[in-house]
Amino acid sequence: MKNLDFGVEKLSLAVTALLFVVNIAIGEREMAVAIAVAGVLFLLDYVAIKFVVKALAEKRYSLAFSMFILVMKMLALLAIITVLLVFAKLNIYGLMIGLTSVVIVIIGKGLKG
Repeated sequence: MKNLDFGVEKLSLAVTALLFVVNIAIGEREMAVAIAVAGVLFLLDYVAIKFVVKALAEKRYSLAFSMFILVMKMLALLAIITVLLVFAKLNIYGLMIGLTSVVIVIIGKGLKG
């Protein structure tokens, strides 16, 4: 059997989709939407960090510029989460589950190598 080696991005999307489907199946629509939004949002955050770190390693940008970009990205993420929680009334538990699912996949893939 062929070794199935998925990247963090695909595996995170699969875990987020699984959690979304399970929550829809048990009737927790608000939680499912929050899980999906958080999973995609934090996956995009991971990809952005990976892009900046790769650019920094290749010395395409200065360290100060890279740190500035990372700080701006974090402020943008904080603003997006605040807007989603305050105005969209996103379920905070679903948000935490979506975040945790992506983080667990990243840690698991990192430990696996």
